[in-house]
Amino acid sequence: MSERFVPKGDPLCVDVLGVWGWEYYQKFVNTECFKTPGLLAGKSEAEINRYKTDLAVYGLAGESGEVIDVLKKEFFHGAPRNREAEVKEAGDLMWYFALFLASRGITMTEVLKANMEKLVKRHAEGYFDKAHA
Repeated sequence: MSERFVPKGDPLCVDVLGVWGWEYYQKFVNTECFKTPGLLAGKSEAEINRYKTDLAVYGLAGESGEVIDVLKKEFFHGAPRNREAEVKEAGDLMWYFALFLASRGITMTEVLKANMEKLVKRHAEGYFDKAHA
């Protein structure tokens, strides 16, 4: 990882375990990994965010297919599990997911918190309850 991205005292960058936090990753994706010199020059913030949203959702669809392809090779063609490919493809999914959230002004923490609250309600008795779905 580039030294310019080592967090320097930003509490959002590092969680209590010392690993890079969600918001820092999202910021990294939205700024340093999304440089398009000239492509979006003169565009409004809304146009840039629309471009990022479109790129993110198409990327998520494409990378989901990549994950499926890795699993297909294992499950249907008898190839050994390729954990390295799973990690790489999951990382690509995360990149597009982070870009999508940033383009819509949503934080990873916001999504995770809302999802946990939904799951607690849905599985209130410790199992899936269709009435709470």
